[in-house]
Amino acid sequence: MLDTTGLKEAIIRTKDVNEVKRIVESIKQQTKDYLEQNADKESLKKPGVREQAAQLMLSDTFNIVCNPKTGETFLHITSKMMDVELSEVILEAAANPNAIDNDGNSPLHAIAKNYEKLLFSTINTTREGEKEYVDSLNIESKERYFNGAPECLLNDFAPSIGLLIGRGANLNARNNAGKTALEHIHQATETITGKKCELNLESKLFIKAYDNYSKEHSDKSFQNKVIASKQKEKNGCCIMM
Repeated sequence: MLDTTGLKEAIIRTKDVNEVKRIVESIKQQTKDYLEQNADKESLKKPGVREQAAQLMLSDTFNIVCNPKTGETFLHITSKMMDVELSEVILEAAANPNAIDNDGNSPLHAIAKNYEKLLFSTINTTREGEKEYVDSLNIESKERYFNGAPECLLNDFAPSIGLLIGRGANLNARNNAGKTALEHIHQATETITGKKCELNLESKLFIKAYDNYSKEHSDKSFQNKVIASKQKEKNGCCIMM
């Protein structure tokens, strides 16, 4: 049995990417050690069997049901939270982009359902601060605020959708209600806004959104490293002086 202590806490509660990466590496090492310790078993001597066994052990670990009530996996949760970086880490570890929950929902469906929830909240805002802001708008501005809500929300989710598509998520997968994730988004938009859905739901746009996210994230990481390096050099000079 692999030791996954802290994995659920790091992914769901603290959302600590570095801690998740550390645990992932620990689990990979445990898998490697286990297979090496059992290398003399006849069943593991066949070509490619050890590699398959390692992948299966990792898959079992990162596709466990972490919410028994809903049947959601880690990837369902990180996807609907729009946490692209965490989703990347567990996908690389062996998370299944087509895992389904108790209602047949994939991680893409989890995103669609959260989109629906947030859109409803935006259109039917009851929170005092938001209500005061919306009420203060003139009719034209209020119309733009509500009309723009679906596209703004979808843009927030787009990198997560693009990541899943790029990692093999099935856009044609239907849940127990018979809907694909994009059909759910389309229908929810029309039901909540009371207007025809004009969102562009082409997969290439989501993939582009993820590519843009990756580039921005990479550029930011590089800039942070440069700043840290300069700060280190500066501190070193101060010590020498």
